[in-house]
Amino acid sequence: VLIAAGGISFVFRDKFVGGKAGLLVESRPVATVYVEGEQVGTTPYEVERSAGEISLRLIPIATDGPLAPWNAKVVLTEGITTAVRRDFGATDEESSGEIMSFEKILPRGAELVAVSTPDAAALFIDGVNKGFTPKKIESVAVGGHMLTFSHPGFLDREIVVKTEAGYKLVVTSFLAK
Repeated sequence: VLIAAGGISFVFRDKFVGGKAGLLVESRPVATVYVEGEQVGTTPYEVERSAGEISLRLIPIATDGPLAPWNAKVVLTEGITTAVRRDFGATDEESSGEIMSFEKILPRGAELVAVSTPDAAALFIDGVNKGFTPKKIESVAVGGHMLTFSHPGFLDREIVVKTEAGYKLVVTSFLAK
């Protein structure tokens, strides 16, 4: 089973002022990035922009044959860098990736929300089965964790994340067949 592993550090930036948010997009292979229908560059792509929902389109720059483009709505949160990663396959079903962002919460602890496509994937945190997606864990230790999403007929996906006190980490994982 192919396991994709990688970590993205979220960046809390004091320089984000006036409703600004960050967007980091990574892909394998390199892809052309479109935001709100406008071509803005290629991956890896990082920008600061206004917070709010955006339309994101990635078109892979394929060298070995056609790969499936990807479209998503992504919510950018003020003061937070939202990370998007996509591993392209020949079809959408053979592609995988994730969208990760934080939401401010009132308690000083950390929370985790894990969502997957397909849903009802088994969720493991640091090797411990936590049930099936979608899953909200209201109390998770602050620090680094390995999330594993597993579903019959799909490739497992491992994601290295870091939770922060006072924030809910929202991870949406897309599994490949």
